[in-house]
Amino acid sequence: MYGPNPTKPSPWGHDRQKTQPPVKTRYFVGMTAKEQLKQTVEGLSEAEAQDALGFIVRRQNKRDALSELLDSAPADDEPTTPEEDEGVREAKGQIARGEVLSADEIRREVA
Repeated sequence: MYGPNPTKPSPWGHDRQKTQPPVKTRYFVGMTAKEQLKQTVEGLSEAEAQDALGFIVRRQNKRDALSELLDSAPADDEPTTPEEDEGVREAKGQIARGEVLSADEIRREVA
Protein backbone atom coordinates (compact mmCIF):
# COMPACT_ATOMS: atom_id res chain seq x y z
CA MET A 1 0.00 0.00 0.00
CA TYR A 2 1.43 3.35 -1.00
CA GLY A 3 0.34 6.91 -0.54
CA PRO A 4 0.05 9.33 2.34
CA ASN A 5 -1.67 8.34 5.55
CA PRO A 6 -3.94 11.23 6.57
CA THR A 7 -4.04 10.04 10.20
CA LYS A 8 -0.27 10.33 10.76
CA PRO A 9 1.82 13.51 10.60
CA SER A 10 4.25 13.73 7.72
CA PRO A 11 7.81 12.57 8.54
CA TRP A 12 8.99 15.74 6.78
CA GLY A 13 7.38 18.07 9.27
CA HIS A 14 4.17 18.94 7.40
CA ASP A 15 0.74 17.79 8.42
CA ARG A 16 -1.08 16.89 5.20
CA GLN A 17 -4.47 17.53 6.83
CA LYS A 18 -3.52 21.14 7.45
CA THR A 19 -2.34 21.79 3.88
CA GLN A 20 -5.01 19.96 1.89
CA PRO A 21 -7.90 17.55 2.35
CA PRO A 22 -7.07 13.93 3.17
CA VAL A 23 -6.08 11.80 0.22
CA LYS A 24 -7.45 8.31 -0.21
CA THR A 25 -4.83 5.59 -0.06
CA ARG A 26 -3.95 4.43 -3.54
CA TYR A 27 -2.90 1.00 -4.70
CA PHE A 28 -0.38 0.87 -7.53
CA VAL A 29 -0.78 -2.30 -9.53
CA GLY A 30 1.59 -3.07 -12.37
CA MET A 31 3.57 0.13 -11.98
CA THR A 32 7.31 0.49 -11.51
CA ALA A 33 8.65 2.16 -8.38
CA LYS A 34 9.53 5.27 -10.41
CA GLU A 35 6.01 5.44 -11.85
CA GLN A 36 4.55 5.08 -8.35
CA LEU A 37 6.87 7.79 -7.06
CA LYS A 38 5.93 10.19 -9.87
CA GLN A 39 2.23 9.67 -9.20
CA THR A 40 2.68 10.15 -5.45
CA VAL A 41 4.72 13.33 -5.91
CA GLU A 42 1.90 14.89 -7.94
CA GLY A 43 -0.28 14.80 -4.81
CA LEU A 44 2.21 16.68 -2.62
CA SER A 45 1.98 20.34 -1.68
CA GLU A 46 4.90 22.54 -2.73
CA ALA A 47 6.27 22.52 0.83
CA GLU A 48 6.02 18.72 1.03
CA ALA A 49 7.72 18.42 -2.37
CA GLN A 50 10.58 20.63 -1.17
CA ASP A 51 11.01 18.47 1.93
CA ALA A 52 10.91 15.26 -0.10
CA LEU A 53 13.44 16.64 -2.58
CA GLY A 54 15.73 17.67 0.27
CA PHE A 55 15.52 14.16 1.69
CA ILE A 56 16.41 12.60 -1.68
CA VAL A 57 19.33 14.99 -2.24
CA ARG A 58 20.69 14.30 1.25
CA ARG A 59 20.46 10.55 0.61
CA GLN A 60 22.29 10.92 -2.71
CA ASN A 61 25.01 12.95 -1.00
CA LYS A 62 25.05 10.49 1.91
CA ARG A 63 24.37 13.30 4.36
CA ASP A 64 23.07 12.38 7.78
CA ALA A 65 20.83 14.36 10.09
CA LEU A 66 23.70 15.38 12.38
CA SER A 67 25.72 16.80 9.48
CA GLU A 68 22.68 18.73 8.31
CA LEU A 69 22.10 20.09 11.80
CA LEU A 70 25.71 21.15 12.25
CA ASP A 71 25.85 22.74 8.79
CA SER A 72 22.72 24.78 9.47
CA ALA A 73 23.70 25.83 13.02
CA PRO A 74 24.54 29.49 13.51
CA ALA A 75 28.20 30.40 13.91
CA ASP A 76 29.44 30.54 17.48
CA ASP A 77 30.20 34.22 17.95
CA GLU A 78 30.76 34.17 21.71
CA PRO A 79 34.26 35.22 22.77
CA THR A 80 36.47 32.47 24.16
CA THR A 81 37.99 32.57 27.60
CA PRO A 82 41.76 32.57 28.18
CA GLU A 83 41.42 29.00 29.53
CA GLU A 84 39.71 27.86 26.32
CA ASP A 85 42.40 29.55 24.21
CA GLU A 86 45.10 27.76 26.22
CA GLY A 87 43.28 24.45 25.74
CA VAL A 88 43.24 24.96 21.97
CA ARG A 89 46.96 25.79 21.92
CA GLU A 90 47.70 22.69 24.02
CA ALA A 91 45.61 20.44 21.76
CA LYS A 92 47.25 21.80 18.60
CA GLY A 93 50.66 21.18 20.16
CA GLN A 94 49.70 17.57 20.95
CA ILE A 95 48.56 17.08 17.36
CA ALA A 96 51.80 18.56 16.03
CA ARG A 97 53.81 16.19 18.25
CA GLY A 98 51.76 13.18 17.18
CA GLU A 99 50.30 12.69 20.64
CA VAL A 100 46.91 11.58 19.33
CA LEU A 101 44.98 8.31 19.12
CA SER A 102 43.07 7.05 16.11
CA ALA A 103 39.40 6.14 16.48
CA ASP A 104 40.38 2.44 16.29
CA GLU A 105 42.92 2.89 19.10
CA ILE A 106 40.31 4.58 21.28
CA ARG A 107 37.83 1.76 20.59
CA ARG A 108 40.41 -0.83 21.60
CA GLU A 109 41.23 1.04 24.82
CA VAL A 110 37.57 1.47 25.75
CA ALA A 111 36.57 -2.12 24.90
